[in-house]
Amino acid sequence: MVVSGEFCGEIRREKLKLLLGKTETLARTFKNRGLEPDYVKNLNATWLNFRQPIAPEYDGDAEKIYEWLLYGAEEISKLKPN
Repeated sequence: MVVSGEFCGEIRREKLKLLLGKTETLARTFKNRGLEPDYVKNLNATWLNFRQPIAPEYDGDAEKIYEWLLYGAEEISKLKPN
C-alpha cells in the first residue's frame, strides 16, 4: 500500500519527523518502515512516499487495508510543510 504527496521545497527527515507528530497512521509507518524524502532539485519539490506492506495484520482484512489508505490519504493531504 502506498500514499504519496508532492510538496514545494526541500523536506529533510528532521522536519518530516516534526510534521508527522500531528498524524497517527503516517507517523507509525514512518517509525516502523522509515522514509527518505525524495527531493527533486530542478523542480524544487519533495515527494513523500509512505509504504506499508501487506503484513500479516492486514493480510485478508479489507477493512484494515481500506482504513490505512483512507487515513494515510487524509493525513498527507493535511500536511503543511511550508
